[in-house]
Amino acid sequence: MSLALLLGLAVGCAAAEDSARTAVDQGPADTGVPTDGAAADQGAEADRDLAAVADLADQEGVRDGGDDGDGALDGGDGGDGGPPLTPEQAALAGLPLSGAWPIPGLRRPVQVVRTEAGIPHLYAADIGDLGRAVGFVLARDRYFLLDLQRRLGLGTLSELLGDAALSFDLESRGTGMTLVADRLVAATGGELGDYLAGFAAGINAFQQLATAGELPLPAEIELAGALLGVARPAELMKPFGLRDVAAIAAVVFYNSVFDGEDVARSLSAALLPELFGGAANAELRRVGFLGDVWHEQRTLFACPSTLGFGLSGRDGAA
Repeated sequence: MSLALLLGLAVGCAAAEDSARTAVDQGPADTGVPTDGAAADQGAEADRDLAAVADLADQEGVRDGGDDGDGALDGGDGGDGGPPLTPEQAALAGLPLSGAWPIPGLRRPVQVVRTEAGIPHLYAADIGDLGRAVGFVLARDRYFLLDLQRRLGLGTLSELLGDAALSFDLESRGTGMTLVADRLVAATGGELGDYLAGFAAGINAFQQLATAGELPLPAEIELAGALLGVARPAELMKPFGLRDVAAIAAVVFYNSVFDGEDVARSLSAALLPELFGGAANAELRRVGFLGDVWHEQRTLFACPSTLGFGLSGRDGAA
């Protein structure tokens, strides 16, 4: 079974799940505080999901989006003693509430509004809460894909899929993905650390609700349980930590900027000083090659997207 097939299965099942959920929600889904009128107009056709909602500051637990109990903020003091809502915020807050879930660790409510095509827009009071909400929403839509990617980055796909995935684990560990993940963890702190820790916590919050039967299990997990002979498919879902999130990033790094070609390019660059060694006019040839081939970076089109990166030709352009 190839990794491409596994990822195709994950994306296909997730897309089917998206369609079903969009039909149930009758449109958009999750956010809270718009930044402009366009966002409010776009969200006006959507249902409003209060994506997150354990307010640990006052121990209210799951909030309904306002103090009036009907899931709509009244546009006055913001419902929590804060500043008055702007017209755009009030328009978005007035959308019908389609769901609310508790996420442990949230400091303030986070709201999510899904616009056309089920695109989620998230609004949070701080970066940590935003990370939790993003993790929760993404896990609802793409848990199995997240799980496959973190396993690929940590070299543990075979733990789930057996010897069919062993070659992928060997490649991941041999190319140093786990080393990259560990270095990312060691270098992560501050706001980014809060965000990534919140992201993992949000995934775990979804996992806990799905395991408890309060949200549907991902369709891929149900299918994997049947294929692997697991009586309780929820047991296939393992908690996420910061290292798991870093492993996902390591896979993205590998696929986007490494993928083996960087090593070959580095080896070629290391040989440049000895290029044409022993040949007639070796230095002239080497200078000509560097100027006309190696350093010649011209865009295919007249309007490049890389202005400022020195990739627009040699004629003094940016």
